[in-house]
Amino acid sequence: MRGVIHRFFGLVIVAGIAMVAITAAAQDTVEEKSTGAQFDKTVTFAGDYKTFNLNITGTSLRKKFWVKVYGMAHYMEGNKTFANKRDALTAVLSDQYAKQITLAFVRDVDAKSIQDAFREGFKKNSSDSEMAEISALVDKFVGYFAKEIKNGERMVFRVQPGGHVSTIIQGEEQAPISSVTFSRVLWRIWLDKHSIVDRDRLVQMVVED
Repeated sequence: MRGVIHRFFGLVIVAGIAMVAITAAAQDTVEEKSTGAQFDKTVTFAGDYKTFNLNITGTSLRKKFWVKVYGMAHYMEGNKTFANKRDALTAVLSDQYAKQITLAFVRDVDAKSIQDAFREGFKKNSSDSEMAEISALVDKFVGYFAKEIKNGERMVFRVQPGGHVSTIIQGEEQAPISSVTFSRVLWRIWLDKHSIVDRDRLVQMVVED
């Protein structure tokens, strides 16, 4: 009988530890509600001259013709808050902070659709002079997306101050692109006036109530 009691309490303790671990894990992530995609609250990466620590600023959803394509999260260096969304959006579009965008796909997307979407995004969010300056870099960038993206796969875009952009597709890092203009236009796709998502949601976690 004593052995049965010991086993019972042992199972209770194990179950309790498991629940604590699950709760702790949940507290370290943020869910994009529409897709259920989970994103870390903080990310860290080694840059050219320092290690960058970024905090999540918000999440959003990309839909195409009412079909969910991906959930996304935006991160920025430091632990900043802003009085309003306008100030927050100005900050995340500036060149002075390290930033990251993570896309979590919830459907399969063929390579051509991804390439076309990025080309359209760069064209819509750049002036004629900017596009002329970065045209070759856009071609290089679009070439990274030569394979279909599957449901459950992720893309990560990181930028260091000074316009050094890293692209990571399903864990595989591509050749970096260094251009302030290119990094500005890339970020505008999601965070400027022609945003393809609800950009206010991407800064909602750093705007004071």
